[in-house]
Amino acid sequence: MPEIRQVDPHDDAALRGWFEVKHAGEAEGRVHPLLSAYEEIAVNLRSPSPNFDTALFAAVADGEVLGALRLDFPLKENRNLANWELAVAPAHRREGVGTALFEHGHRHATGLGRSVHCAEVNIPAGATPETFGGSLFAAKFGFVTEHEENRFVLDLPLAALGELRASAPADGYTFVSWSGACPDEHIGAYAVMRTTMSNEVPTGTLGHEPVIWDEARLRTSEERLAASGFTSITTAARAADGAFAGYSLMFVPGHRPSDVYQDDTLVIAGHRGHRLGAAMKVRNLEILEREHPASRRVHTWTAGSNDAMRHVNAAFGFRPVELMHEVQRED
Repeated sequence: MPEIRQVDPHDDAALRGWFEVKHAGEAEGRVHPLLSAYEEIAVNLRSPSPNFDTALFAAVADGEVLGALRLDFPLKENRNLANWELAVAPAHRREGVGTALFEHGHRHATGLGRSVHCAEVNIPAGATPETFGGSLFAAKFGFVTEHEENRFVLDLPLAALGELRASAPADGYTFVSWSGACPDEHIGAYAVMRTTMSNEVPTGTLGHEPVIWDEARLRTSEERLAASGFTSITTAARAADGAFAGYSLMFVPGHRPSDVYQDDTLVIAGHRGHRLGAAMKVRNLEILEREHPASRRVHTWTAGSNDAMRHVNAAFGFRPVELMHEVQRED
């Protein structure tokens, strides 16, 4: 059996060995997997977040890293949770490496009082939970699917941006966009919308406490993203009375700018039915193509129950590439 070692994120050689195995294990068999660059992870781990504690473990035999585990422990909301990322080098699967990592990580998490364990299993199109190795491994240790989201990919450049803007006139609304940190004059309203999104985003039966955003939390998040090389692009909609009606947010990773994260898109109740979601996404994509010409794909995740956003994504040309299962085990 391999030896399980805790990884010091300030030890560059140990962190790189851990990262390379985690990256290879997570990429195996997937289409355009959206994975963090080493530089992003190193900066993030070496400047700990005030909202999470993190522990890294490597499974090692004869000096070779065979498997990698990351555990994140929320420090504000959801203090009973442990978030898991576990990967085994493709050449060393079915050798007990994953089991050794899980058992060690479970002891560590329960020792910290964490009794609910959460992870994501990304199943490529054409595979099923009954045939995909990650799903079978999760089920072996008592994880069950509580929520599902499709990952969709949009290829860039997008020739139809002008037509899409014309099809979503959003009469009676104005738009404000920014790259990077939210302007001071909008930060209060933006924090309220981010909290609303946390309350309304579909989560199936996960039962997680929503994240409460305030100005301090937003600024900390923006600073950490910028330090990791990310640029955010945000467009918000405003009604005729000046009230904010929604926002759409995407992230461009500086260390691998070809693949962009489409994050939140929220239209506040009372303002739906005006194609605001499409209008905000169009404006973000226009900024993306103008300011980040190296972008080649946009990735987004949408729950099966979110019919409105699925229709918007289909109109833009997003195509499904895999199904993300959010799995959970309760001790």
